[in-house]
Amino acid sequence: MSFLIVGPPEGVAPRLDVPLLRRRGSSVLRAVGRGRDELTLSLVRDNEIRELNRDYRGKRRATDVLSFSLLEGEDTSHRGKLLGDVVISIDTARRQARHRRPRPPKRPTPNDRGRRPC
Repeated sequence: MSFLIVGPPEGVAPRLDVPLLRRRGSSVLRAVGRGRDELTLSLVRDNEIRELNRDYRGKRRATDVLSFSLLEGEDTSHRGKLLGDVVISIDTARRQARHRRPRPPKRPTPNDRGRRPC
């Protein structure tokens, strides 16, 4: 079983727990019955994923995730234990996380006393 991680880009490593990511990736593979197979996760910057998105999908913009499955398409009989590659843009993922971060619950104010939530 292999969950390989390529990257992260320079300057990102101190904020990213790569060993935890590797453990979780391996756990997911085992949970879906692919514990003996291999999956590669590449952590890249926007410029790299933009180039891949352009080359493989014809879209000239960055995206958060691209996946390249070896379970479907041509030559699947030659893949061995390789499942494919997942490419994540650290830049786009960070922007999305900031945008989607849940706001803390509103604290009750003195005017809220005695009011019941809807």
